[in-house]
Amino acid sequence: MTDVDTGTAATPRWERRSRLVDEVADELRARIYDGQYSAGTVIHQENLSAELGISRTPLREAIRMLEQEGLLVAEPGRAARVVSGSRKTLLDAYELRSVIDGLAARLATREMTASQIDELEAVVDQQVASLEPWVPAEYTKLNIKFHELIIQSTGNQFLIAELVLLRMTAQIFNPSVGVSKSVADNAVTQHRAILNAIKDRDEERAETLARGHIGTTIARLREQGEQG
Repeated sequence: MTDVDTGTAATPRWERRSRLVDEVADELRARIYDGQYSAGTVIHQENLSAELGISRTPLREAIRMLEQEGLLVAEPGRAARVVSGSRKTLLDAYELRSVIDGLAARLATREMTASQIDELEAVVDQQVASLEPWVPAEYTKLNIKFHELIIQSTGNQFLIAELVLLRMTAQIFNPSVGVSKSVADNAVTQHRAILNAIKDRDEERAETLARGHIGTTIARLREQGEQG
């Protein structure tokens, strides 16, 4: 019987292919998060493959990755659309975030190191600075960072996987809803309270405050729905 030489010659080819798909996915993800591709934007594979100078095969795979993450929705004719959020979609997303953020805050009280707490406090201080004068873009960026730091500090891979939902609600859906200065003022006050609960290593208070923080957004969305 003849042995089949599997060798390693094919490995670099597959590694290069894997890296290309990941790089394209990263590029598309960044364009969505940065607002270059806003909610509802249709992306045509033919145009994008020409722009990026790549074949459609890795592009299709990258788009499929983002579809699985919930950032893109398949459209007829080799196209994809950036997900857009109805009020119902937003409410569904924030109801899940209430659970995620609450659990993350609870776990962060156990896992956050002193240096991570210092970093979180610095973010809250920077958010305060973004309120006067009011700089919405800076506030939003710091808002995402605040929640990211808490989730990442848990070391829980399943919670960390939900960072996509955080960015989806804060960077993709949020521009269609808008953040007022008064809403931001209240949010930063709540962030400070969550931070203090984490510093005190008070699991129950941290979780309750974090869930209440997201609950404020849910209540506001419901109120807006009733008004309009």
